[in-house]
Amino acid sequence: MFDERHSQLISSYAKSSDYFARNIIAPLIKYVCADTVEQWNNQARFELGKDTYALKLDGDGGYSWAKVDPKTNNFVTVDPEEAKEVEKIVEQSLANTNARQHSSASTESLSTNTSITDSRTNNSLSYGDYRSEIEF
Repeated sequence: MFDERHSQLISSYAKSSDYFARNIIAPLIKYVCADTVEQWNNQARFELGKDTYALKLDGDGGYSWAKVDPKTNNFVTVDPEEAKEVEKIVEQSLANTNARQHSSASTESLSTNTSITDSRTNNSLSYGDYRSEIEF
């Protein structure tokens, strides 16, 4: 025998599932993604003298170093020569960090959860006490 209440239950369940997915799960995923990007932006900073630089998303989907105004926390335009110089300094600093970490004098095993300002690396970059990976 056909029972109308059975089809009403299925329709009601489908509507509530759709509502839950659109109004609860989707905004939660958007928030987590935005928060992850914000955490990344807060971690990817360094100070060079009195200037602070951070990674900025460029139009091609990549990142480039840009100067940050310390009072407003907004990006400031930088001439291409200064940007190249900053990239070169960061590259050299990271190369020196990797060379020291992989030297034969270091017998400790390194994990990806070591902080960026590790005492073994006298690096000119100052990131604070953040982890070197993004956690989900």
